[in-house]
Amino acid sequence: MVELSTTVLYAQWKYADVGDDYTEYVVQTTSSYKKTGIYSATRYSSASAIVVDWGDGNAEAIEGNISQLTHEYSSVGVFHVKISNISNFAASANDYTWYNTTSQNRYTFKDVMKTGSKCTTMPNAAFYYCSVLSSISFLSSCFTGLTSIPPSAFHYCSGITTNLSSLPARIKTLGGSAFQYCTGLTGIQDLRNTGLTSLSSPNIFANCTNVKEFKLPSNIGATAGNSLFYYDTGLSAI
Repeated sequence: MVELSTTVLYAQWKYADVGDDYTEYVVQTTSSYKKTGIYSATRYSSASAIVVDWGDGNAEAIEGNISQLTHEYSSVGVFHVKISNISNFAASANDYTWYNTTSQNRYTFKDVMKTGSKCTTMPNAAFYYCSVLSSISFLSSCFTGLTSIPPSAFHYCSGITTNLSSLPARIKTLGGSAFQYCTGLTGIQDLRNTGLTSLSSPNIFANCTNVKEFKLPSNIGATAGNSLFYYDTGLSAI
């Protein structure tokens, strides 16, 4: 999303979190990174197979137990990967839909188009090092129960250029290092009209070297975490 294993997320989504519809995400391949993959640790409990459309005219069905399913693109481009019939996976506490352990996913994962209706939360380090992820606008329509951005969720996402003023109002807190090293953030990041009520975790905006000014809600000052703006060398005002 070296060996590429692109998953819907760098971390894990449990089967039970996905819902009964489909999920869709976007990969951007390069001459160095052309593979994508889905990791599964379980079986499905239905006569209907899970269908994976790789977005390049190729699709395949997942039948029974698999440890991983990989696909290599023949060209450089942007591809929409759609996984349907997800509810046919058996759901138990330790079963996961996708699990990524390699680094290449981080260099090709571009966007989330749709999550299942029950996928309302986000794991820690969900998009860690996804350097071509350019927007967080999907937070408005995906992960609909999310009220806190988890630790390191967008850590090292240097391609994000979306102004953080667009954070959904339901987001109240940001975990440690949530946007650390997001060097694509620039100018004025105005958080005053967001729903944020606390920034008490450490390093949330650390190393965001191209931001000129952060404008925080008036109630944030007393709860600012340690090293909130650590090494934000471009800051001229807070």
